[in-house]
Amino acid sequence: MKSPVTALVFLFAANAHAAPGLTFEYVEPDAPIEIDALLAAGIDEADIFIAATRGDNTNILVAQLAQKRFDVPRVIVRVLDPARSDWYAEQGLHTICAVKLGIAMFEQAVTEAAAEL
Repeated sequence: MKSPVTALVFLFAANAHAAPGLTFEYVEPDAPIEIDALLAAGIDEADIFIAATRGDNTNILVAQLAQKRFDVPRVIVRVLDPARSDWYAEQGLHTICAVKLGIAMFEQAVTEAAAEL
């Protein structure tokens, strides 16, 4: 039997509502990057790390810490800038870019609408 997966989500309390129904340990640091807060939350034992604050720079930096310093096997990072999203994906981070997802949804909606005409 597989052991349960430990996920650590890095976000600020204002964003905690963003994942209803999920059980996770989330970090509410006093400063954007606080190693002690990450360690206290269990980053050194996390199987998955999600960086989902409001800022690309914070998300990318913390995600790289999780990936490089703490060897978290799966790191997922929210990035708004599509170009940065692509570049960090090439560096081994799993990026989620709302802008790219939105564009893809608009393209699909237009394609479906055109097919109905």
